[in-house]
Amino acid sequence: MEDERCLVCQESCTAGLKVRELVICPKCERRIVKARARDAGYGQLIVNLRKLWTGVPLGER
Repeated sequence: MEDERCLVCQESCTAGLKVRELVICPKCERRIVKARARDAGYGQLIVNLRKLWTGVPLGER
């Protein structure tokens, strides 16, 4: 994987989870797995993750 920016934290990463040509770094992947709706920053996490669905036709959701 080439040097890309994490979808969540925008930091440079060379490894991570790649979804629809977007990358989530290992640190943020762990953060997502542990996230609870009441956690500080949860709302921003959801806003960033919604970018995964941008441009996806309704039939594919």
